[in-house]
Formats: sequence, structure tokens, C-alpha cells
Amino acid sequence: MQCPKCGHDQANTVQCEACGVYFAKLQQQVARLRAASPPSAPARGLGLRGLALVVLLAGTAVYWYLRAHAPVRAGSDLAAVQAARSATVFISTAWGFGSGFIIDDECHGITNRHVVETDSSKVESGHRRDLQQNIAEQRQQLQASLADAQSQLQQLRAQPGTAPRQAQLQDRIERIQMALATVADHVQDTIADEVDDTRRAGFTVTLLDGTRYPGIHAQLSPSSDLALFQLPALHCPFIPAGRTRGLAVGQRVYTVGNPAGPGHTALKFTVTTGVYSGLLEVNGRTYVQTDAPINPGNSGGPLITADGEVIGINTMTLTGLQGLGFAIPIEEVAEAFPQDRALIN
Repeated sequence: MQCPKCGHDQANTVQCEACGVYFAKLQQQVARLRAASPPSAPARGLGLRGLALVVLLAGTAVYWYLRAHAPVRAGSDLAAVQAARSATVFISTAWGFGSGFIIDDECHGITNRHVVETDSSKVESGHRRDLQQNIAEQRQQLQASLADAQSQLQQLRAQPGTAPRQAQLQDRIERIQMALATVADHVQDTIADEVDDTRRAGFTVTLLDGTRYPGIHAQLSPSSDLALFQLPALHCPFIPAGRTRGLAVGQRVYTVGNPAGPGHTALKFTVTTGVYSGLLEVNGRTYVQTDAPINPGNSGGPLITADGEVIGINTMTLTGLQGLGFAIPIEEVAEAFPQDRALIN
């Protein structure tokens, strides 16, 4: 028999061996949808032809709904998704995390600019509390030393022959007072040094097999939320570039990424699925729209087709629009890095 959901031919009449649907359950779903349809009375002129048309439309709707929300099928879809997962990378920085993917066999990688660009404010907030606590302790120690030196000086002033000692204490008091006056500047200088060190340190890229590449730096696009980097490896699994042109609304797409960050290893390199919902203009830029879940940790990861071709770089969700995600069209990589157009050709 042929599966009414995915079209797979098989001998099993209970469950589809390709998409896993139970035929009896599918028939029940179709029956419920038919029962929910508005009744049509032949006496009003609908007739048998009209009734047959209603049933046909209801069955078609059920078919496409189940097809759009079906799990990953065995065969080509699964192989393509697994290949894309192998080429997706986890990116960690001193201020956060995100995703990326390898785009060619020379180990060039693509991610979002905001994932790898040094975020000075986040680096500062991460160090400021510890620095301020340290400075508070230093100030307390300096104030105690100042009070002790001033007390000693007051006692020596009443004693003859202590002028050299008084001069030493006066010099010490002035140095302590200068140190107290520059404590705030020291905090800012230390934070600036931390930001510079973070920028020089780069970010770490981790592959699916656990291989880590620390100290990676990226070329940042001046005009879009894209960044290009290269791993120091001889060979890498990669995702071939596709095209957004010719995509059909309702076509199945997949996202790969790390939605929960480094603290949730079980969710690293997670695959989610949805459908292509078209192209959308947002603030003068074009985005690929999908209902596949895209969480903050998915930023920079690939949006791929069932053929395993990357069509977008996951980048954001819009507040108030639950269940909608957006990706930068893959064609923008060539515009952002014109000297590397071969990456997507």
C-alpha cells in the first residue's frame, strides 16, 4: 500500500515505515476534521458533488498539515540534517555564546556579527562587581594606614629630635592620600584592560565531536549582522550553500544550533523543524521567515532545506510574535564579503 501522508510504498498496513504515522490514527484525524466541517445539506442545493468537494478539501488540508508538521523522515532528510549538524559549530566568548557553521571545505565559517563582536558593556558588567569589591577592600586598607600614619605623626610632633621621622610619615601620608584619590580611575583602567584582553583573546569554536579551536578571530561585516572566520584545520565537514530564490511557501526547513548555551550540553547542536513562510522586509532588510524555533543560542546557526543546503543564517525573533523566527538570506554573505563570493557559488 501507499502511505497517504508521505507516499511511501510498503507492505505494512499498520504503520508507515518511512514517516512513522499509524494509518488508523491518521484516519481518525481525518474523520475528526470532517466532523468539524460545517454541515452541508443536499436540500439547500449542495448535492453529492458539493459534498464530495468538501471532503476532498478537508482531506487535502489534513494531508498538508501533517506533512508540514511531520517528524524528520528516514532517508534523505535525516542524512541531510545529520550532515548539517556535523558542520554546525558552538561559539563561546567571554560575554556569551552562539552558533555558526562551516560553509566550505577550506573551513571557512559563518556566524552573526553580534555573536563574536566584543561586547564591552557585557565584559565590563562581568568584571565590575569583582573589581569594585576589590577596590573597596583596598580603600579600607588605605584609610586604616592613613589613620595610623596621622596618629603617629601627631605623637612625634610633641617629641624633640624626631624631625626626620616626621618627614617620612608626612611623605607616606601624601602617597596614601594620592592612592585614595585615584581608586576610581584604577577601576576604569582595569576594566579597559579586561576589554582589550578579551578582544585580543578572540572566541572559541567547538565542533560536534568536541574538537575545540580557541583564539579564533572573525572578519566583521560593516553593513550586516554577519561575520566570517576560518578554522586552522586541513578539512572540515561543511554545508553547501543553497538559494532563497525558488523556495516554496510551506516547504520544510530545519535549524541547527545551541539554544540553551554551554550549561545545557544535552541541547547543544539541537535540530528543530518548521516551514518556510516567505521573505519579510524588516527595517529595510530582507529576512527569511520560518516557524522553526530560533532561540538566542541559535544565532549564527544554519537554516537548511531538506536537501541539506543552507538558505539562511539564523539571527532573531521579534518580540510579541511567538513562534516566528528570521534568518539572513545566504545570498547576503557574498554581499557582505565580496572578496569571498566563491563561498556560496
